Amino acid sequence: MKILAVSDVSSQSLENYVAHSSKKLKKLDIIVSCGDLDKQYLEYLADGIGRDLFFIHGNHVQRAKEEDGKILRYIAGSEDLHGRAQVYNDYIIVGFGGSKWYGGKGYEYKEKEMVKVVKKVIRKVKWIRFKDKIIRRKKKEIIAISHAPMYKIHDQPDVCHTGFKCFHDFVKAVSPVLWLHGHVHIPDTHKNQVTVLHNTTILNVFGYKFVNVGRDSIDISYKNDILDS
Repeated sequence: MKILAVSDVSSQSLENYVAHSSKKLKKLDIIVSCGDLDKQYLEYLADGIGRDLFFIHGNHVQRAKEEDGKILRYIAGSEDLHGRAQVYNDYIIVGFGGSKWYGGKGYEYKEKEMVKVVKKVIRKVKWIRFKDKIIRRKKKEIIAISHAPMYKIHDQPDVCHTGFKCFHDFVKAVSPVLWLHGHVHIPDTHKNQVTVLHNTTILNVFGYKFVNVGRDSIDISYKNDILDS
């Protein structure tokens, strides 16, 4: 699975990739947004590359609203993945939007609210896997996308950027192969902030990253060269 993951800040260099390296980018399978990016930017990427978009919203609610004030449900023909599980080929892609509650002015959740969302998604994933087992289909791997990080993994001590503890429960319950998040800004977008927890590779996407999920390894880079492997 070859993924373009984006989050938080737009990138002129990525827009140039889309404009001038579209043939190589056709090797991508999907585009993933971990939140806080404008609708127009995501539509440019999805339309320019011609791949399905999977997205959740970040905490900056003004970027997640239509002109009438309603929360955006669809971007580039795709539905907000928050609290949902969607099958894509041999994968189940799940989403958790927003950040920790820090005043209620944005797209925010208290821990107990996110616990309910996580439990709901765990049930959905287990149901999909149960149905596959009944009809003897190959077990699907899971890719999780969130805006906020996990508690104590890439998070920060301030209330807004503290991660959710219940994300650890999701990892323990269904063991996703990959977890992509944003929200936490890093000074150098060319560097990879990666942690492996149990069997889950966790990546802070901030900016953009190309991710190649192979059978035995996961390659990550800001360069599109990894799409050749």
